[in-house]
Amino acid sequence: MTPDNKRILALITARAGSKGLPGKNIKKLCGKALIEYSIDAALNSDFVDKVYVSTDGSEIADVSGKAGASVIMRPPELAADNSKSEDAVLHAISYLEERGEYFDIILLLQPTSPLRTNEHIDQAIEQFSKEGKNALLSIRETEHSPFKCFVEADGGMEPLMGEDKLFGPRQMLPKTYRDAGAIYLVDCDFFKRERRFYHKNCSFFKFPANLAADIDSELDFVLAEAIIKKSSQT
Repeated sequence: MTPDNKRILALITARAGSKGLPGKNIKKLCGKALIEYSIDAALNSDFVDKVYVSTDGSEIADVSGKAGASVIMRPPELAADNSKSEDAVLHAISYLEERGEYFDIILLLQPTSPLRTNEHIDQAIEQFSKEGKNALLSIRETEHSPFKCFVEADGGMEPLMGEDKLFGPRQMLPKTYRDAGAIYLVDCDFFKRERRFYHKNCSFFKFPANLAADIDSELDFVLAEAIIKKSSQT
């Protein structure tokens, strides 16, 4: 439970039909299936009450069960290329409530963020509890400032944020952030009503940019493996 005694469901959504990197959710990363990193982080949280994996894949279900998570088998129509994670979350909530399991807060963890730890999860939950908002989104500083970008317009290109920012000193530009994809927290009743994890009044958890891995390619695997090996040697 949270510091204010609210029950938390950690939900890891992992469909079987990845196109960018087939089988990535159970692909071995430093000897562990990718999804195991998220399961372990959730299980070791001080505040998470239950850990479930929502999947349409029997192999993912088997690996997840052996790693200590409970499994919700997702119908095929919620595991297509164009399926939204929000629909999978709503399905999981409904599935559990039909079986008498109710939660106050949903913690969504994507299995593609193996460098996210239980300490990050607990820090985010404490911030969420303290700030008392309906949702929390993990963010990371952008690698390249959008103030230095161009956008297609009228058959040509023009500065995305204006010419004065485009050629101005980088040190003078405001910091910009993007979704880190690592941690999403939302009040369960709010989510069932609004069906979204973000709203303009949500909390923002600044996630370390060097740990904000989002595994979607072989190169992502190589980089994450190098970080894990380096951290184990220090």
